Amino acid sequence: MHSQTKAKPKSSKAKTRSLTGKGEDDPLFQGTWVPVAKPLSGSTTSPEEASTLAEDRQQQIGLYKNAQRDAEQLRQRLAEVEAQLNLEMAKSQLHMHECNSMKDLTMRQLALSLEQERCLASENTALKDELRMLKDPVSETDPDRCIAAVLQMEEQVAAYEDDHNRMEFFQKSILPLLNCGICLSTVITPALLQCGHSFCAACLITWIEQKLTCPTCRVVLTKRPVMSIALSDIVAGLMGTSPDGGLRVAAQIEFDRLPYGLV
Repeated sequence: MHSQTKAKPKSSKAKTRSLTGKGEDDPLFQGTWVPVAKPLSGSTTSPEEASTLAEDRQQQIGLYKNAQRDAEQLRQRLAEVEAQLNLEMAKSQLHMHECNSMKDLTMRQLALSLEQERCLASENTALKDELRMLKDPVSETDPDRCIAAVLQMEEQVAAYEDDHNRMEFFQKSILPLLNCGICLSTVITPALLQCGHSFCAACLITWIEQKLTCPTCRVVLTKRPVMSIALSDIVAGLMGTSPDGGLRVAAQIEFDRLPYGLV
C-alpha cells in the first residue's frame, strides 16, 4: 500500500493570495495594518475644527447683530413715518374744519347781506309811498298834519341815508381789513405773526412750511405764530357767530409742532 500523505494546510499567505490574487509581496500588504475605529460622539475636536467652529459662531453672531440693527432702524423709521402721518392727518383735519367754517361764514355773510338789502328795499318803498302821499293835495284845514308828515319823512330819509352810508363803509373799509392775505377771504381762526399781520391759521401753517417770511411785509420769521383771541372775537361779533375755542386750541397745537427753528 502506498502511504497516504496528508495535505498541508494552506498558509494565511495562500489564503490571502487566493482571495485577492495578491500575496505578501504586494506593496499594499507591506507594513503594519491598524484597524480604524469610528470616532465617538464625545471625542474632542481637532484645533482646526475648533477654529472653524469659532469662526462660524462669530459670523453667526455678527449676522444676528446686523439683523438686530436693521430691525431697530426699521422700527425707528416706522415710528417717524407714523408721526409724520399723524401730523399730516391733524393738519388735514384742521384745514377741513376751517374750510367748513369758511363755507358757513360765507353763507351767513350772504344771508346777512341779502337780509339787509331786503330791509333797505322795504324802507325805500315805504319812503316812496309816503312821498307820493305828500305830493297829493292836502286839505287846507289840516296844515299841521302836513308839516308833521314832512318832518317825519325827512327824519326817515336821513336815517336811511345813514344806514346806507354805514353799510357802504363797512363793506368797503372794514371787511377788507378782516381778509386773509393768503386766501383773500375773511380770516378764519385769526393767527398773528411777530410783525403784527394776521392770517388764517391753516393758511399760515401751509405758508410757513414753504417760507419763513411774512406773506405781507416779508420780514424773516423767528417766532412761532400765536392765536389772536381778540381778533377772533371781533370777526365772530361782526359776522354774528360765536368764537370756536376748540379750533383755536387745535391751531395753536399745530403751531407748536412747526419744526423750523422758531421759538
